[in-house]
Amino acid sequence: MTNADPGNEEVGADLQPIADRLAAVADLVRAIGEEAGVGVLRGAEAAIERHRHAIYAAMETLGLAIHEFARSNPPAERLIEGQRLVVERLYAVSLSSPTTSFVASDKRRRPSYHEIVEHVRANRAAGADLAARIMDDYHAHTRLGEAYRNWLSLVRTRLVDAVTHALASGERRLTFVSLQFVGGHDLLPLAELMAQGEDCRLICLDANAEAVRSAEQTLRPAFGRNVHFRKAEPARWLEGPDCPPASVSIVYAESLMQRLSDKRFLRLLQNAHRALRPGGVLLLGASPGEPPVAEQMLREWLLMVDWQFRSEDQIRALFARSPFGADSLAFEYEPLGINALVRAEKDY
Repeated sequence: MTNADPGNEEVGADLQPIADRLAAVADLVRAIGEEAGVGVLRGAEAAIERHRHAIYAAMETLGLAIHEFARSNPPAERLIEGQRLVVERLYAVSLSSPTTSFVASDKRRRPSYHEIVEHVRANRAAGADLAARIMDDYHAHTRLGEAYRNWLSLVRTRLVDAVTHALASGERRLTFVSLQFVGGHDLLPLAELMAQGEDCRLICLDANAEAVRSAEQTLRPAFGRNVHFRKAEPARWLEGPDCPPASVSIVYAESLMQRLSDKRFLRLLQNAHRALRPGGVLLLGASPGEPPVAEQMLREWLLMVDWQFRSEDQIRALFARSPFGADSLAFEYEPLGINALVRAEKDY
């Protein structure tokens, strides 16, 4: 907790329900801290476990208040003010206050998703910070958190399956193109498998230079000469001279779909189809399911990201306008039905 009390700030009647729920979260965190005592790790973990449902309920109520405010169609400046209120007060008891400052530090440029994730990891609170542990525990036990872990397990398996199938089909030169870098945990399981092929290579793209540097640090030790890194906008690279037509076996992106407008996504599909060999596959992460409303609102407001969440029907409609067509699509959902791996194959 900070020494200053931001709860005394006048927020206006429209934002008062959100302010009240933020105060309730802060009070709960403070009470758990007093119960746990100072410097006793076991006591802290036990207190968090005892109050986990109360923490989730308080955050759920806050998320619903944000949702109701957003549904009231407030002016743009009040939406910004509401987000500022939530970010400042909630991050006072959260693990990521340095990230808030980082995101807001440059008004001319919004950090990339990769930069935000890496900044959170780099500034993770110390183990003795009980308030941070409480909020971290909440994020770990949300349905969105569980759905992402489920999805990551699914995608690791399916990426291995795709590479295994390509190698078994007799491809002498296997090229796997990853259109973005988000930690590398999805790609690392491929290293040993691709080392067994005659001429396999992973090309890792990202438009952000810091993401490319991080990718090289993470993936180079595992993939060695089989991995190449490019700072490039994905759709542009796929249509450029470094990517001849029908030269790629697999194109993959974890969350790029959510970050692109319909127009930019259609361009990406067009260029991915051009790049793929006949029988090649496009694998994309998507969130076409119905996430809990409160969790979704909290994620959007706290991360300050403007993602494009599309239903399965909306995704199919976009593919129908692309060379892939809608009939080539397959959706495989993780067990909670929120996140999915979208698979499209280029016809022979």
